[in-house]
Amino acid sequence: MQALNFHIVIDPIKKKEHKVAGGLQLSQELDKELRYLTGKVVSVGGRVIKEMQGEPVQIEIGDIIHYDRHAGHEVRWTDDQPLKVLKLGDLVAIEK
Repeated sequence: MQALNFHIVIDPIKKKEHKVAGGLQLSQELDKELRYLTGKVVSVGGRVIKEMQGEPVQIEIGDIIHYDRHAGHEVRWTDDQPLKVLKLGDLVAIEK
């Protein structure tokens, strides 16, 4: 799958459950305190690459990124694995 224009395709990274006050275990989907989620970049659109030229950090396939939990939409590809499609403006940070 190749992203187009200002889009980035990522594979969301699932975090393990964690305990909150009172001993209740919450999954990532139920934890409303998590503002940003993480994912691994699968594909980068051509306009993203052009827009990022001259920036100190570039987005590359395999990078781990952080994005707003409400951003983008989910798509399923051939192996039925859910991927997420984001716009460049939805990204918050890149781990290098």
